[in-house]
Amino acid sequence: PKEGIAPSAKIHFFDIGLGSAVNDPREAWFSSFHDSHPRKGAKIASGSWGFGYRTSYDWVCRLYDELLIDYPDVLFVSSAGNSGNKFSSPYNTVGAPASCKNVFAVGATNNVDFGSGLSYVVDFSSRGPTADGRTKPDIMAPGYALNSAASGLRDCSTPEPSYLKAGTSMAAPVVAGAGALARQFFQEGWYPCGSKGCGE
Repeated sequence: PKEGIAPSAKIHFFDIGLGSAVNDPREAWFSSFHDSHPRKGAKIASGSWGFGYRTSYDWVCRLYDELLIDYPDVLFVSSAGNSGNKFSSPYNTVGAPASCKNVFAVGATNNVDFGSGLSYVVDFSSRGPTADGRTKPDIMAPGYALNSAASGLRDCSTPEPSYLKAGTSMAAPVVAGAGALARQFFQEGWYPCGSKGCGE
């Protein structure tokens, strides 16, 4: 069945807008998205947007990192970017906010049924290190030929079949879903004995 990684998780969708403004954390969407949702109970955010490679640790990452320090129980998952095959070397291509210190960056591997398998990084997946030498991405997940949701061209009410897509934007939600399952595991007290409530 095609029910996703964490089918019982609650999802809150937030439309951050169109065009280049969605990248800029100085715009109004940033505080609205990142300040209000944690207070309403959202603990995992998945973002597949951002800037290209940054030549230094700059204001973009400072804004993300400062905000995530204020919400230590929130996990922000970011796609690493798809610039790994656009330059002479795949390295030093991870963009922001994936390159930020408090953001969990996700690169893409091939799929089990497509490409070379899960042990291989997809050629387009952006790679580190960051400008200040840190290792990024933090984790890899399948990001090639994944079943993705589809909607109508004008609204979301038109049912359409799922279709295969590729990109680190596909890999990041895989990790966000796994993060939701890990959070549930600890919140419900399954650790350390493997039964619900034993760790409370």
